[in-house]
Amino acid sequence: MSDIENSNPELTPTKSGVDQTRRRLTGAGLAGSGVLLTLASRPVLAQGGICLSPSGFQSGNLSRPNQGNTPCTGRTPGYWGEKNSLAQGAWAAAGSIPGVCNSQSGNCDLLGWHDTGSVIATKFCSVFACGGVLANYQNVPGLYPTKQMSLMQVMHLNGSQDPYQFGAHMVAAYLNAKSGKNTTPSVSAILTMAAAIAATGSYSPAAGIFWSRAQVVTYLKTTMPL
Repeated sequence: MSDIENSNPELTPTKSGVDQTRRRLTGAGLAGSGVLLTLASRPVLAQGGICLSPSGFQSGNLSRPNQGNTPCTGRTPGYWGEKNSLAQGAWAAAGSIPGVCNSQSGNCDLLGWHDTGSVIATKFCSVFACGGVLANYQNVPGLYPTKQMSLMQVMHLNGSQDPYQFGAHMVAAYLNAKSGKNTTPSVSAILTMAAAIAATGSYSPAAGIFWSRAQVVTYLKTTMPL
């Protein structure tokens, strides 16, 4: 499973260099606009292995990378959605269960990952608040009788089922934090983001600033350089 791509213009990488990105981030229009400006995909802010908090990312805290920031070794949804992450013990380190995949030659798709009598996968709605738009991640789409979707299954939804790949990136961020691959953002910060999106459709990293799902994904990608 390759890294997830997204053609949404809000997430499209720019051709700008580091200096231009820094100028845009620290420009006078940023705080007043309440808009997270488009950045390069997996990107400028993760260079040097440093993760910024949501508020630090919003403020463009690029000038002092070693003061108050933390190492960034998060993995992408592409990594967490593959059987290799199980073989490396990453799911176990995150205290989560992906379910069972019976494929001997490759990885399973959405329906290929399943529960058995003795192995019950960790469900998305047992971790995240499933109100509002997050209710889309409650049950496996198109399956009757309904069945709750697991964290692993969310990472195998297609683009129309998971707009901006928001669910996939939230799951990857959660697993990165739980497994110790990242300490920023923390588990509590990730759950707070999800709860805010579920309740209001946006997340506020700082006073007067509101991020959409697409903008949250832009931030989360900076915490997944590997």
